[in-house]
Amino acid sequence: MRSPCFADLGEQRFWRADLPDGTTPAYGPLEAIVRSKINR
Repeated sequence: MRSPCFADLGEQRFWRADLPDGTTPAYGPLEAIVRSKINR
């Protein structure tokens, strides 16, 4: 058996968004994996 959680992990996207005032928040330990950005 395989675990779908681990099998699909490479295909997941982690998103970042700018705050309404235009600044980008710090994502702490997730900073290294947050690659995609939400466009408004």
